[in-house]
Amino acid sequence: MLARLHKLALACLIAWPAAASSMALLFSGTPIIDYDMTGTLVVESEGAREQVLARLDTHPQQVSPFPHLLFGSSLGLIRFRLDSLGLDIHLAPADGRSFIPLWKAATVEHPGSGISLPLQCQSLYVDGKWSWNKKNPKEHLAEGVPFPEPGSSAAQAFPMNCMVHNLGRLFESGLPFGAELTRKPLAVRLAGPGSSLCLNVPGQLDGRDARLRICATGHAAQARLSYH
Repeated sequence: MLARLHKLALACLIAWPAAASSMALLFSGTPIIDYDMTGTLVVESEGAREQVLARLDTHPQQVSPFPHLLFGSSLGLIRFRLDSLGLDIHLAPADGRSFIPLWKAATVEHPGSGISLPLQCQSLYVDGKWSWNKKNPKEHLAEGVPFPEPGSSAAQAFPMNCMVHNLGRLFESGLPFGAELTRKPLAVRLAGPGSSLCLNVPGQLDGRDARLRICATGHAAQARLSYH
């Protein structure tokens, strides 16, 4: 029986190269780099400015070996997670507070380099919906995915998941914090530990124009394979 299955699989790989490619991806996995980070959050609105340092937070279901960043401010609690593939942000607002993010105007930058880019994602989850670039979902295309207009639900809480982001374009290596990845054997190193990147998100805070600025500094990195 096993011999029959082996012959069938071999025939499929010969007849359909795409199947061979898919099976190779299944067995090889996708390299993902996790980062050990510290960070700061700045909330600006009508001349007022609040800055807080991140706490380090872990939970039982996380895959990364490093903690996520957790910011507690008068606005509420903001969780920030970043790896080489995805960017996740979630806000749990304080009682009586609301922030409606304008994601389509969000930017990312590498402080001190003069490089600033619009935030772009190959696929994203925002306002309760997933959307993706259907032209070629396996590549990060220059135009990314159009962000939706902010919805009323965002006034209470907002989660945002950005997959295949462009934060690596801020660095010469093409990966956040200047990470350098080798695949055989799988390994990663930070060429310049201590480099930073920032995410700027304009929006409406309690009905007034405001901006959130989250800056993260990378101190170490670790590579793993994802088979999802």
